[in-house]
Amino acid sequence: PSQEIALSTQIQCPMNMVFGNCSCHGTCSDPFGCHGNCEEPETCFCPPDNFLMDGEDCVPVRSVNATFKMLDSSNNYASCQPDNGTNICSCNEGYYGDGLTCTLALDCDDYRNAGFIENGTYIITPTNGTSGPFEVYCDMDTSGGGWTVFQRRIDGSVDFYLTWTDYKEGFGNVDHEHWLGNDKLHVLTNQRDYNLRVDMISSLDGLNYYAEYELFRIANEDNLYRLTDIDGYSGNTGGDAMAWDIQSAWSTKDRDNSKHTDVHGECAVEGHGAYWYSICGDFNPNGLYNGSGSASLYWRNIPGGNFNNIKFLEMKIRPARS
Repeated sequence: PSQEIALSTQIQCPMNMVFGNCSCHGTCSDPFGCHGNCEEPETCFCPPDNFLMDGEDCVPVRSVNATFKMLDSSNNYASCQPDNGTNICSCNEGYYGDGLTCTLALDCDDYRNAGFIENGTYIITPTNGTSGPFEVYCDMDTSGGGWTVFQRRIDGSVDFYLTWTDYKEGFGNVDHEHWLGNDKLHVLTNQRDYNLRVDMISSLDGLNYYAEYELFRIANEDNLYRLTDIDGYSGNTGGDAMAWDIQSAWSTKDRDNSKHTDVHGECAVEGHGAYWYSICGDFNPNGLYNGSGSASLYWRNIPGGNFNNIKFLEMKIRPARS
């Protein structure tokens, strides 16, 4: 079928085509094959925005049976699949958009802002990441959603009394108990300014507690994953249990960097965990689940008792919102 275009020349162009001085078409097999200036005689041509030539027909990009590639990369970012007789384009994992324009997701908040509302696992690719895309758990509900979870304690099924390398690389399953990995956490927290949120359920009274910080950032391994920024506490935990830990280096049982070990001993061993220990302080998120004393899982300010007072804990970050 053809469609008459209202032009001074009264030329009839096929459907979706326009009259002009360019006949350099993108095609289904080579969507980005036409990059130069067109100097062809006036003719009917397929407009470059959202249309491609499929044989002799000019068709919308959404109906093209193809997998598009970025101009500067071999990584696929969108695919088109049959859907009720029509091929519909959608962004691949790790991207968000309408299928025509797809953007790399840097964190869970990118997905949330693009309309993703389901809690679950997603693929993200932080800026300047050296480990490539990786999977994270996204909390899309809490306080507006968009939180990238980097730690979770639920039932004690995963051993958190592990080594420097384990915490560097991460362990566990992101949809259950896990530590995402300090290399990943460093890359994440240095691409934007991030809030930190710690959600907890008390093992003493069963109530929900939370702490939020306006700024959270850690250094790289060369700088011992130091807690360079932790500021702007708010919440209902009875007090700020992380304030003393700013500028503290990361410590594990095989590499303790806690302050004042001559007085307090090696905090990672005493706490049976790993953390930015300053002086074996007020928060032990990676301690022994259902442990006792300072080796337990605790936020010291929670009402009812100083130790073994957490049965659920989740640590997560989200870009700071103005």
